[in-house]
Amino acid sequence: MDTFRTSRQALDVIHTSFARAMTAYMPHYLNAALHHLQVTHDAYNHCCITADVTSPGSSEDEAVELPQLICPIFDFFSSVIRGGKAKGWLSTPNLAALLEQIFQYSQMTAEDVCNPVSAYFPILTYP
Repeated sequence: MDTFRTSRQALDVIHTSFARAMTAYMPHYLNAALHHLQVTHDAYNHCCITADVTSPGSSEDEAVELPQLICPIFDFFSSVIRGGKAKGWLSTPNLAALLEQIFQYSQMTAEDVCNPVSAYFPILTYP
C-alpha cells in the first residue's frame, strides 16, 4: 500500500474513531498540522514548484514524495472543518495562516507545467 493512502487512512481512523476523545486535543492537532505545512513549504517549493533540487530519498523501500506527505494534512483539515470540530480554532490568525498555506501549496508545480493535464484534471493522474 502506498504511503499517501496509508497516511490519509491513519488520520481518518484517528479522527473518526476517536472523535469524542480528540475534541479536547483538536486545537493542538490543528496547530501541529498547520505548523507542518508551514515548515514543509520551503522544501516543497524547492523540490516541486521550482524543481531546483530533487526530493530527498526515504530510508524505506518505498519512495515518499512530498505531496504524499502534504495531501493527508489537507485532507485532515478538510474533514475536521467540514465536521464542525474546528469552529473555535478558525479564529482570524489561524484562518489567515491556513489560507496562506492553501494558496502557497496550490501553485503549479514544475511537473504540472510540463504536463498540463495533471494541473487541470488531477483526477486523471491521482495516485
